[in-house]
Amino acid sequence: MSAALKILITTLVTTVALIASVLVVLLFAGMGHGTGNPWPFVWLFPLALLAGVGAPEAGFLYWVAGIGQFAAYGVIIGRQWIYHEAVKAFLWVGVAHIVLALLASYIHYRMD
Repeated sequence: MSAALKILITTLVTTVALIASVLVVLLFAGMGHGTGNPWPFVWLFPLALLAGVGAPEAGFLYWVAGIGQFAAYGVIIGRQWIYHEAVKAFLWVGVAHIVLALLASYIHYRMD
């Protein structure tokens, strides 16, 4: 498989994961009615939450960090797939995401 095809597949999978994550967050958040659960946001978009610490009105920053998080994951995994190390990259990204999610959970819990 060519490098360009690997990057295309990674981009498509990352985009689908981003859209699905946004839908899950919106569903659990009460679809804008403010009646929902914030934890899916904390766990799926930890960089967005961490980017907004100390700046509660940073709405645009949340979106940039959240979308950027998935883009960065895709670039890291796609790049390593070219060199036949996608599994290792996927594991590293997964561990980093869990650590960031735990940190974001702790900060969110302390803010409540």
